[in-house]
Amino acid sequence: MNNSYLQKTVEINQLFDFYKELLTTKQREYFEMYYFENYSLNEIAIEYGVSKNAIYDSLQKTIIYLENIEEKLMFNSRINILKDLASKEDVDLDLIKNKIMEL
Repeated sequence: MNNSYLQKTVEINQLFDFYKELLTTKQREYFEMYYFENYSLNEIAIEYGVSKNAIYDSLQKTIIYLENIEEKLMFNSRINILKDLASKEDVDLDLIKNKIMEL
């Protein structure tokens, strides 16, 4: 598993954490089973009585949907900026306050 795949998975999981309530029940279930419970596409398909391609397509559409929401709202990006600022050893509270006001 390469770093870019792992980084992409982490980003997708963060987006899911932020926006999961905007997904349908099945989108959430498929996503959780695949990414958190390590079910294979085939296992999920059998569980729901649909094709493996249907699960794959649903997961891909869910990822695109999450990315589109983030592109518009940028909640995850904003939180990451604030986390980066707060994690510095010499935290400048005025800088953080200004950044919060900008966001």
